Amino acid sequence: MARWLNRTPYPYAEADARGFLLAPPAPFQERWTIADGIGDQLLGMVTLEPCAEGRELGYWLHPDAQGRGAMAEAVSALLAAALRAEPGRTIVATTDIDNLASQAVLARCGFRPVGERTMDRPRRGGMRTILLFQHR
Repeated sequence: MARWLNRTPYPYAEADARGFLLAPPAPFQERWTIADGIGDQLLGMVTLEPCAEGRELGYWLHPDAQGRGAMAEAVSALLAAALRAEPGRTIVATTDIDNLASQAVLARCGFRPVGERTMDRPRRGGMRTILLFQHR
């Protein structure tokens, strides 16, 4: 999962996770956690934060939780809340050009591809092309 994220420290230690989860969100950032409904185990996160286009969606999900629709459900819930609060707000998301699973989540949640960009900073795989998606 870490190969798709460009802001995540590597290697990612438990102290990194605790620091991130306990830090307050940035101004105007919404951050929702995805938890297992039975054991309340943290499975992932969805975020919405300001960007040049309006708001940018971000998300990650533990590999053991993937493939069950949890991310599409979480993204859809966050989008519904965000658009109720700010009707007409442009919401975008980016994915690595090779991250087909993430692209499928975005398509399922009403995003469409609108362009490509080169990342603004290298990550573990170096500089990569990312796809830009826009919600409806």
